[in-house]
Amino acid sequence: MTLILTISTPAYIIQASDRLVTFQGTAVIHNAMANKTVVVRARDGLAAISFSGIAYIDGLQTDEWIARTISKLSAEAGVLTAAGGRPQKRSLNQIIHALKAALDERSEPKHGLHIQVAGWRITRSQYFPFVRELVWNRFRTTRSVSTPKPWLGPPKKIVLSAIGAETEGLNVLSAKLDEHRKTSSKLSLADAERILVESIREVASTNRSVGANVLTVSIPNPNNVGALPKIEFFANTEHNALIRRAEGADIRIQVAHTPWLVGPASVAAPSSVSGSMTVNLAGVEVVVVGPPPPPGILFAAGSIVPFPPPKR
Repeated sequence: MTLILTISTPAYIIQASDRLVTFQGTAVIHNAMANKTVVVRARDGLAAISFSGIAYIDGLQTDEWIARTISKLSAEAGVLTAAGGRPQKRSLNQIIHALKAALDERSEPKHGLHIQVAGWRITRSQYFPFVRELVWNRFRTTRSVSTPKPWLGPPKKIVLSAIGAETEGLNVLSAKLDEHRKTSSKLSLADAERILVESIREVASTNRSVGANVLTVSIPNPNNVGALPKIEFFANTEHNALIRRAEGADIRIQVAHTPWLVGPASVAAPSSVSGSMTVNLAGVEVVVVGPPPPPGILFAAGSIVPFPPPKR
């Protein structure tokens, strides 16, 4: 199980995902820190793509399969960073249909897959919030692409979306938004981020197949000059890594974790980072927020080894 929650408003879109992968139908942990998100710079916008469902496709973790499918990166190419190749000239709609076509080539899955795409796209020099969902499972003869329904409560321009533990997630999120409205008529991006993280953790406290570590991707309305897209990891407990030194004691640092970053002609795999950085995806600057590094270190990053599929 998984929980992906998204809030879309005229001012921003923010998507939050947990990191836990369990064996189907159980609370037995397979991977406690699985990435479930790909950030993509398309021809007509920027979006976060997250999923719930099967954890592996063609022997690859599903997030990697999504990143390779939309970037046209071959299975033989390295997974840390790859550049060159065919530029990403597809629109967000074309990316969704490319994923749909790739899934349609496969036989009906034993377990389903639910993909959510959330971001901003530009049409005729105007920006529009974009939330679409792609469903693939053994109970449908036709795979479907849908748009979530707006939240009925005020403010009416807010759209809520959830996949995975959908009913629990939306119930908790709606209740927290209702409580927020009692004290404020506005929902800032910081408020939305806090509420999404709290909602996932509240569900995780009673649903053992949802994790309490949360990754958020926030994308402000591009017309808001100076407001940059941001990726931030909220650890339930401190995450650490070691910097090995040829001389002297090793250095233990606190780290955050990043999603896949797919640009027009580059792909960066998930990594662990200490410190913050700004990544340029074809003119769109994305801020990656990490914990402050220790004195003497400006920034540190390390690759995350892909988690192998379970033995059959």
